[in-house]
Amino acid sequence: FLFLQLDGASDKEMGSDQIKGSVQRKQAVNDNYERQKTYDRRHLFPVQHCHDQDTADSTFTLTNAVPQQETFNRGVWCRMEMTVIDLVEDNCEANSTYIVTGVVPGTTKLKNLVNIHVLMWTAFCCEDKKYRKMVSQAHYGNNSNEKVVNPVSLEKLEKHLKDHYNMDIDVFGGRCEKNTDLAESSSPPTKRRKSDNSCSDDF
Repeated sequence: FLFLQLDGASDKEMGSDQIKGSVQRKQAVNDNYERQKTYDRRHLFPVQHCHDQDTADSTFTLTNAVPQQETFNRGVWCRMEMTVIDLVEDNCEANSTYIVTGVVPGTTKLKNLVNIHVLMWTAFCCEDKKYRKMVSQAHYGNNSNEKVVNPVSLEKLEKHLKDHYNMDIDVFGGRCEKNTDLAESSSPPTKRRKSDNSCSDDF
C-alpha cells in the first residue's frame, strides 16, 4: 500500500511507509498492520469496482485501508462484494451505478493507532435495465467472525446507522429510492464472473 501524506508538507505526497517520526503518530503506515494475524489490511472502497488500472492503482493507499477481521474479510464480505459486481453488471444501466461504502468506528485500536471499526457497510443505487427506475441494495456486517451478510433495503441500512450515530443518515442524499430493491425486480446473476474469484488475498 502507498502512503498518502497528510502530515509534514515537506515530505513526499505519496510513497512507501518508511517515513518516520510524527507522521506515524498521526496516521497509519504499513507497519501498523504487520506482525499480527487477526486483521487484514483491507480496501474500504473495493478495487474490484474500478473500471481501469489507473483507478484500481489509486485505491492502494493507506487512507483507503481499514483493519478487517481476517475470516470476515476473506469470507462473507469479499463474496458479497463480488456478487454485487455481477448483479450490477447484469441488471444496471451502464454508468448509472453509485456505490458508497463506510464503517462505524469502534473503541479499540490496532497498534494503538488505527481504529478498529465495529461495523462495515455498503450500498449501491442504479437504474434498473428492465424497469427503467432507480433501485438500490445495501449490506452490513459486524467486523467479527460473521457467518452471513444478507442484502437489505437502503432504508434498513440507514435505520441501522441511525442507531449507531443517533442521527438521521441519508446515504445518497435523497437521490435514490430507499425501498425499491434491485433484488425485487432482478434475478441473481446466472453467470459467475467476479464471484468465482478467490477471496483469500489481503490487498
